[in-house]
Amino acid sequence: MRTHQQPTLPQHSSKSNEHYTPAKWPDAARLVMGGIDLDPASCELANEVVQAERIYTKADDGLLQPWHGRVWCNPPYGYRSRRSGGRTSNKQVWVDRCVQAYLSGEIEQCCLLVTSSTGDGWFRPLWSNWVCFPYERISFYGPDGSSDSNPGSSAVVYLGPNGDAFRRIFSPLGRVVPPEYAPEKQLPLWDHEAEWQQFRKWSHQQSQAAPTTQDRRQDP
Repeated sequence: MRTHQQPTLPQHSSKSNEHYTPAKWPDAARLVMGGIDLDPASCELANEVVQAERIYTKADDGLLQPWHGRVWCNPPYGYRSRRSGGRTSNKQVWVDRCVQAYLSGEIEQCCLLVTSSTGDGWFRPLWSNWVCFPYERISFYGPDGSSDSNPGSSAVVYLGPNGDAFRRIFSPLGRVVPPEYAPEKQLPLWDHEAEWQQFRKWSHQQSQAAPTTQDRRQDP
């Protein structure tokens, strides 16, 4: 059995944009996807654990590079400067990039590790995919190799056709939630209003199909 040595790693926080993952999470993703072709937000040290065939570093700016194949993505936290001025959340731009790359066919599969900030707008498009909410907080690693006391919870989101494999492999690691619904068509990056309208339509259809109170009373 192949074993991994944990490298010395930066902290998981908005103050430090880099945060590297313990081996069992990319290992599980590799089993689901059959391999990891690309990690677009990485470095040589992190890839000792992830073992992607190709990586993009901070200097490469993986958001702007072509993606392919099976992707593992643990994006940087913090913020990214806009060309027009100001800044935007790294979570937002990386989630958008992953989702669009999958919907457009640029990549085949993706396992995306993010914070479980389900109340934030950037998380909403992820509900149409398989999601694992780990039972324990993931302990990332600091520069001296010590475990970071992660103050928040995480989520692993799977974009791809192997939903049954994701459920089977990730169920021992956390609560696995199936897709809420599937958008009827690919949407622009990200047309949240159109996505919300599709969700409302789907929700209405589900409520119409559900038995009414009177129907339930008539059940034997």
